[in-house]
Formats: sequence, structure tokens, C-alpha cells
Amino acid sequence: MPNRLLYKDLPMLPKGTIRFVEYAPAVTCTFKPDLLFFVVTTEESDVIMRATSYFSGDLWESKSSPVMSCTWMYAYPLISKKPNHITTGLYHGLKRRKAYPAGLRMISIPFSKFPEFFRALDEMDWTLIAFREDEESKEKLAACMKHWQEMAEEIGSHVDLH
Repeated sequence: MPNRLLYKDLPMLPKGTIRFVEYAPAVTCTFKPDLLFFVVTTEESDVIMRATSYFSGDLWESKSSPVMSCTWMYAYPLISKKPNHITTGLYHGLKRRKAYPAGLRMISIPFSKFPEFFRALDEMDWTLIAFREDEESKEKLAACMKHWQEMAEEIGSHVDLH
């Protein structure tokens, strides 16, 4: 059975580890969660994903399979201590139940990343300089691009940043 291999590497928490799952908007949460779970647009996910690696430089990776996406979104982050993310519309159970429209981003962040994540949200620019429309940002970006080009030329390279 080819599909049997999908179940071989599922992340599993020991029985009895999780006694309940409670959902609450972050601003009204009255308990200390083990996992933050977001269902957001692609644009909103940009800020969340950047915050997960803003200080650590961790690469983003998505782990899942066509079935059992829930275990990849709940168990995997707790076991691996890594955020995970998927796109709605690609996973059997979510799609069959019409739980969400296709194209949304689901992101789960384990408690071990909370300090870095919240610090990053506090300190980082939510809109990258390359996407700002004000003149000061455009001038600063142009100066950075000029400097990057000079650095490339110093090592005998060329970078097309336009």
C-alpha cells in the first residue's frame, strides 16, 4: 500500500500528554498556551513568519502530508520545537470538511519560540523597507542598494537589485 508510508513518520505525542485543546483569541487568552495557532492571509503570514526567525535566523520549513495535517500542526511543533506552516486547500481533512477557504496560511508556533517571537514582533519593522512608499524609506533603500552593489564589486561580482 503506497499510502501507508504517509503514516510511517507522523509526529505522535505520548498518550495522556494532551488532555484538552482550548482555542481562544490571543488577546483574551487567560491561560499559558503550549502552542500559538494562526489562520491568516498570506500578507499577514509574512509578519508572523518573519517574527519566528527574526533573531535566530532559522530557516522556514513546512512539514506535512496530504492526510493528518492536524498532527503536523499540533504535535510536530511541540516535538521539534520548530514553527510549522501549511496552506489551506491542500489537505484532505480540511478540504473535505470545507473548514477554510483555499489559500490561507495556517501557522503554529511552539511555546519554546514565544520569547523570540514576541520580542521580534515588538522590535522588527512589520513592513519591510522595500515595500514602503514614503520618500525617506525609498532614499534609505536606494542608499543600501548602492552599498550592496559596491560590496559586490569589491569581490568581483555584480548584483542586479532592480
